[in-house]
Amino acid sequence: MDDEFKLAFTFAADATKQIITLSTAVLAFTVTFCKDFLGDRAYIAKPWLLGSWGCFVASNVFGILTLLALTGTLEKSVVDANVKLSIYNPNIATLSACQIFAFIAALVFAVIAGRKSLKAQDAAENPPKIVSPHSSE
Repeated sequence: MDDEFKLAFTFAADATKQIITLSTAVLAFTVTFCKDFLGDRAYIAKPWLLGSWGCFVASNVFGILTLLALTGTLEKSVVDANVKLSIYNPNIATLSACQIFAFIAALVFAVIAGRKSLKAQDAAENPPKIVSPHSSE
């Protein structure tokens, strides 16, 4: 196997591991501190936060499957010299794309949850003033 192929597989595996690490860290952080930043109005952002957590878990699962696909493709190339060795093989590229998509979706859901929580907190701290049309103000 050429050094370029080894390097490509090493970089693909490293990128996959980095996304797994980031996903796990953000998941752990949001689970640990969700009560602190959601406060009393957790019901407003909870569906978005649950969606975010689900996507982070899915991203990790797809990442592990991507690593397994990389390993399987490398093993096939050792056994059979006719096997095309590439990180763009459909079994690798599909799983990797799913991992990246799930990670981005999780981040979007987390941002939406944070935004909804902040809006609810702001609305609770600064209720709108109701002005009567008959008042002298």
